[in-house]
Amino acid sequence: MKYHPIGNVTFLWLLLLACLPARGQEISITKFEQNPFNLEARSEPRLDGNKEECALIRFMVRRNDFEIDGNLGVVETIRETGIIKVYVPHGTKKLTIRCQGMYPLEDYRIPVRIEKRGAYDAWIEIVDNNETVSAPIEPAGSHLFMGVGFNALSIMGPSVCIGAELNRHIVEASYVYGLNKSDALYYYSTDGELQTAREYKAMRTQLRYGYGFPIGNVVTLTPLVGARYNFVKGHPIDGIAKDNAYKEQGWSISANGALRLSAKIGKSVRLHLTPEYDILVHESSMCKTFNESDSKIKSWSQGFNLNIGVLIYF
Repeated sequence: MKYHPIGNVTFLWLLLLACLPARGQEISITKFEQNPFNLEARSEPRLDGNKEECALIRFMVRRNDFEIDGNLGVVETIRETGIIKVYVPHGTKKLTIRCQGMYPLEDYRIPVRIEKRGAYDAWIEIVDNNETVSAPIEPAGSHLFMGVGFNALSIMGPSVCIGAELNRHIVEASYVYGLNKSDALYYYSTDGELQTAREYKAMRTQLRYGYGFPIGNVVTLTPLVGARYNFVKGHPIDGIAKDNAYKEQGWSISANGALRLSAKIGKSVRLHLTPEYDILVHESSMCKTFNESDSKIKSWSQGFNLNIGVLIYF
């Protein structure tokens, strides 16, 4: 028998390759939790084969071609950008997730109890050679939030806000207490006698709606529109004749547009930078007098503004 070294080497290489573990993309669920703020399973119910109301599981994904099944089956699957909604019978305990070209995730044991009309959020992650190559987008869930910040450029002072977010739709209310003052305004009688002088400050309340567009997993861009009520109040200047009933306060209503850029720095904390612009819609006769007398006061009702702060989500 002849000895063929090249043939033996080739055989050994093939044997070695066969023994090496196959490695490729794998599917993983990084988090699974109940979402008590999501009412979709109640407002848009589905019935299983026993005519009982289903639970809803929302999977946060970057691609929506995952096939999801449960140990009790799946009633309906709805695919949206960044989300796969799956209605399953209550009591479902295990899930299987498959996607072409990836190792399936089989018999994933759900860590919480699946109840009738319950809503749950899960995050699917794709792992390649033990390294994450595709992370889930920030979930489009339901949250309450509050924030503190500082207003600049027009009314300068501290601000607070509270709001709610549902599937990236945002409604918020806020308040700004102005610290900066206007220039002194002097008021004279018809015969030229000084009546009083005032310095003015402003306070602002507003209600806005917005929609968040995630840019990756950290940054979110949120256009906002709304209305503002600006309250301007005068304060007598010490040492000058005072008439506390004279030209003391006024108000205006402004339309507001803003573009919030926020960055996630923790599980539930975001820093934000929000440039804004106000357009004067209506003003009281007294506020009109103020605006005509001092451009700084007018800027409190119309012009650019900037808010910097932190948002905390619950």
